[in-house]
Amino acid sequence: MSVYLVPADRKNLDKSIERDVPPNLLTDVPKDIVMEIQARAGAEGIRCWAMTSALRASFEKMQPGDLVLLSESGTGRFTYAAWVTFKLENKTLGDALWPFKGQNSWELIYFLRDIQPLDVPKADLVKQLGYQDNYKVYSTIRVQDTKLQAFEDQHGSLTEWLRIFELPPQFEEPAGPLPIAAEPAATDYSASDITGKAKRRQRYAQFAKKVKANYQNACAMCGITEKEFLVAGHIVAWAMDEQQRLNPANCMCLCVLHDRAFERGFIILDEEFHIRLTHRVDRASHLGTRLKEVEGQRIRLPVGPQPSRDLLKRHRELCLRMPAR
Repeated sequence: MSVYLVPADRKNLDKSIERDVPPNLLTDVPKDIVMEIQARAGAEGIRCWAMTSALRASFEKMQPGDLVLLSESGTGRFTYAAWVTFKLENKTLGDALWPFKGQNSWELIYFLRDIQPLDVPKADLVKQLGYQDNYKVYSTIRVQDTKLQAFEDQHGSLTEWLRIFELPPQFEEPAGPLPIAAEPAATDYSASDITGKAKRRQRYAQFAKKVKANYQNACAMCGITEKEFLVAGHIVAWAMDEQQRLNPANCMCLCVLHDRAFERGFIILDEEFHIRLTHRVDRASHLGTRLKEVEGQRIRLPVGPQPSRDLLKRHRELCLRMPAR
């Protein structure tokens, strides 16, 4: 994992960090690339930031799984942390999001997920990372490996020091895990040996069928049974925790509406499996009206493995830290 210190202004944070990027801005991006970006996006939707061509060397070194710390201008603080999932060079998208009046445009775009709020004094962190007092983050800075190692030797993990969720650097498309085995439950749910998209898709179809049967082929939240509208959804996303990919307690049968609402952080489940709406829901909207129909209800529990309370807690903690829409 590499760490990048990035300056940010309020106007641009509002455009592509605190709200998702409208899909119509990606119209000149090839469809397969858009699908890949969406597959790797977190519950927030498509979020991104960028560098100019002057920083191409840093952009080329950046990899999925790297950590970005955004310092909002005028605050003297790092205010957001996020994880890189994908990179794209696209001047049209850059110009649409961040008009630039200088010689270079913001065309080297990197996509982010699991954006988490921070309140860390900039002077304190850069000093702890081995930079001089009052070091200014004028441009995107990749923290030297030796500085990061020295920090962690003294303080431990940077993510723990920042109190943020750590994202494993696996960003495969969420094509799904192996089917639930008929044998006794396995302790290794990682599916790390699955290779090939076609193989993953075939086995995911079998897995999804068993998950739906576990919920008697009905949405756990609203009860609809039309099979065309039912999906096997993960509680903790496929890309976020390799060890939970095959865990039947990490999956629920949901309709497409409630699966999307759960994935995007509009809905959470409490410790007793009751449905709760989050701060992300506009209760006066049409969507809010529909979601309020299930608010407070207890989900229909499956005949087999129940949803893991520990994984539901992880999902709640992540969603409750997401920015409001």
